[in-house]
Amino acid sequence: MKVSIETCLHQRFIIDLVDAVDTKNQRVAIRIDHIQ
Repeated sequence: MKVSIETCLHQRFIIDLVDAVDTKNQRVAIRIDHIQ
């Protein structure tokens, strides 16, 4: 049981990390659009 809980937390962390990176990339894309 403990292992599956840790796995879930790890997967959730990776998902949050990916979401943060996606948000950052979108902000950069928006800035580039404004510059052009």
